[in-house]
Amino acid sequence: MSLFGTKKNEASIQTKTWTVMGIVLFCLLVTGIFISTFQISLLLMAGIVLAVYLRMIADKIKKWTGWKDMLCYGLSILITLAILTGLGWMIGAKVQSQAKEMVEKLPEMKQRIGVAVDGSPFVKKLVGKYTAGWSQGEKKDSAAAKPTNQASADTAKNNQQNNSADSTKQNEQQNTTAQPEAPPSSGSGGISSILQKLFSSTFGLLGDLYAIFFLGIFLAAAPREYVNGMVSLLPASARDKGRKTMEKMGLNLKKWFKGTVYSVLITFALTAIGLLIIGVDLWLILAIIAGLLTFIPNFGPIIALIPAVMVGFLQSPQVALWIFILYFFVQLVESNIITPAIQKRMLDTPAALLLFFQMIMGALSGGWGVVLATPILVVLMTIVKELYTGKKEETVTEEKSKEGEK
Repeated sequence: MSLFGTKKNEASIQTKTWTVMGIVLFCLLVTGIFISTFQISLLLMAGIVLAVYLRMIADKIKKWTGWKDMLCYGLSILITLAILTGLGWMIGAKVQSQAKEMVEKLPEMKQRIGVAVDGSPFVKKLVGKYTAGWSQGEKKDSAAAKPTNQASADTAKNNQQNNSADSTKQNEQQNTTAQPEAPPSSGSGGISSILQKLFSSTFGLLGDLYAIFFLGIFLAAAPREYVNGMVSLLPASARDKGRKTMEKMGLNLKKWFKGTVYSVLITFALTAIGLLIIGVDLWLILAIIAGLLTFIPNFGPIIALIPAVMVGFLQSPQVALWIFILYFFVQLVESNIITPAIQKRMLDTPAALLLFFQMIMGALSGGWGVVLATPILVVLMTIVKELYTGKKEETVTEEKSKEGEK
């Protein structure tokens, strides 16, 4: 007899200890892998969202026609490609020209905003540190032109004094020395670098979109196989609950996606009509940006407002003010009338919780985290409700019914 009892008891304690240590190490390993591959998990989530959209279209076609599932799924892909091709054919050229014009006018936009900010002491006190130097574009250009003019004058004198061969060498030397004095362009380099940082991840933006496209295609082709594979990893006693939870997640994602599509279309329409009434030349590209960024609650409208106001300053500060009022009105209508009306039929997500979760996801993974914060929150809320709060609600209901019977 030992201190811990029989040898059999000692062996069982050692087995339990090693089992617990193994489980802890396995959990730590899974957590480490998840953290290191978090960007890949976001791409998977984006692929799931695309798969939800494709299955939603396929289910509608199957409901209307009664055709086979794979045929309906193939038609959903063809319809999506046809819609994108049609939109590209109808408005693609205009959108491309307006986008190019907007990029080309970025330096002028910045300069006019800088002049307007410098002309208002109150506004300058608020945002002056962000627009410092924007109004000095013309002065910098004129200052940069002086060395070039002086260099050309010296070249002319040398051409008169020396032979043609010597003057050619001097021109080359002066040109090479004058080039470093030119200031860096204030064009679209800053904007492109911001966008690159916003959507930077493992494969780059194009690689991410490529991966999302094929993930969505494969997941939507046979969703039940993937659900069955996930459920088979659970214990036998938890498989029914796991299957029910995953089906509920898919249903809630469909509801969220429908509500988001409605919000995008309504925001696009209201913004386009308002910009046409104001008389903004780049109304189409700005309305498309405003509509698409509705996909990102809270932060999307703010991001969409920045290029719109910059375009407005090209015409006049008054136009920029009208654009600001328009976007504020559209956001007011969308957040207080459109979204609540849609959420009554679709899916309600608490605004404060969503904003907090967006900030966390943005800090963890940048732009993709902010974009996909809402569907991820929908999934987490479904899991918590089905596995935790749902049981509590059932228990409370049962206790109330028992008290009523007594």
